[in-house]
Amino acid sequence: MKTKSPYALGLALLLRSNLDPSRRLGRSPAAGQRAGEVSRVIPAVNIARSGKTITASAKTAVDWQDLVNTQVNARARIALDDGSVLNVGSESSMKVVKHDAGAQQTELELTYGKLRTQAQRSPSRTGNSRCAHRLV
Repeated sequence: MKTKSPYALGLALLLRSNLDPSRRLGRSPAAGQRAGEVSRVIPAVNIARSGKTITASAKTAVDWQDLVNTQVNARARIALDDGSVLNVGSESSMKVVKHDAGAQQTELELTYGKLRTQAQRSPSRTGNSRCAHRLV
């Protein structure tokens, strides 16, 4: 009986990981996908994206994997692409892990602070459909 070499399997896995462009660039495949945009900031809010920090203003895009940070007495309102609204409170840190408007699924990570959400139900869905905003 002839068996396959364990080296062949290792080589195949190595080649597969090197061919995936998202792995070569050192980022997750979801990074850079749009989740929504900032609709209001009071007075100054920062967004950490791909190792860079930008000062947010109205109409600033919010992407998957973005980390929204508010300072003392600062707040941010983020309008997601499905019509839902996120209100990030003062002295808060919130990450938009994923926002899939088509599947009505949002995953957020609130490291510290306060967050208020207003979920929007899609008019195209009927029956037992539910909006799913998952806060980790």
